[in-house]
Amino acid sequence: TPTTKASTTTGFVDRCRKYTATNGSVYGNRCMTKDAGAHCSTDPSQPLCTCTSAWMGTYCAVDAAAFEKLAGNASEDLIRTIDVGRTNPATVIAALPAVLSVLTDEQRVDMSYSIEDVIMDVSFEQKPLIPREAFTFFNDPSLGNCFTFNHFNATKKYRARGVGARYGLRVTFEFGAEEYAPWVEAVGGLTYIHPIGQNIYLESVKHTIQPGNSDQIAMKKHSFKRLQALFAPACVARKDPQSFYFPGEYSVDGCLRSCYQDSVFRSCGCMDPQYTMKEGVVPCDFEKLACIEEM
Repeated sequence: TPTTKASTTTGFVDRCRKYTATNGSVYGNRCMTKDAGAHCSTDPSQPLCTCTSAWMGTYCAVDAAAFEKLAGNASEDLIRTIDVGRTNPATVIAALPAVLSVLTDEQRVDMSYSIEDVIMDVSFEQKPLIPREAFTFFNDPSLGNCFTFNHFNATKKYRARGVGARYGLRVTFEFGAEEYAPWVEAVGGLTYIHPIGQNIYLESVKHTIQPGNSDQIAMKKHSFKRLQALFAPACVARKDPQSFYFPGEYSVDGCLRSCYQDSVFRSCGCMDPQYTMKEGVVPCDFEKLACIEEM
């Protein structure tokens, strides 16, 4: 059940009222969720937040050091790509994993949304759950921070006992539309439904969640088993040990992407940052994207 919080201003003080996150954490105001020293202005003619030197952004939630590191690696080609992205956001999205590859894992995680930022309420079979306990967190190079219900590493698994609105998972999302870049045409999120043990990829089948809508997703399981082909590709036959860099169970999709990563490494000396990589291998930065495209 996606929604967006309406912001109401009944007076100057409302701008800087206490802010309560969905996990129950209470902050002095919206500016202080990351930057404890941020100042909130009650004057509507002024920016809401004034950050300390370590933070920046509308709500002082962007690591300034990470941003400066990105800016320092901005080549003319990257600047042109970002400029084109104002009219064609897909170009920026495609290049984003390579652009962010210069950051540490911690910096990339911190630049994406936390579970308290996006999930307002969650229940299973009408029983309220705590979002941080019900979902397992992981960071995907292309998708950013992701939160999985019934993750294969979760200590507790939930099984639906019926169909209909009373059963299954119910989630209320919040999408901070005010934080989107002005040229972005759509606001929302992506929902992936997949077998518990398998990993997801940007190209996996997904459902787009839009603000202001109430969506219901029903599933029907089909099981099938293919006969072994006489001359099947290695990823299908699985006769020999294969490179497999993705967490969770073995899958043909994961095998094919792992083989692709090996091919990129042989050609470019790095691996494509939009997919999970072999440990210890450097990701291809923005300048190496041309090498990948020429393969």
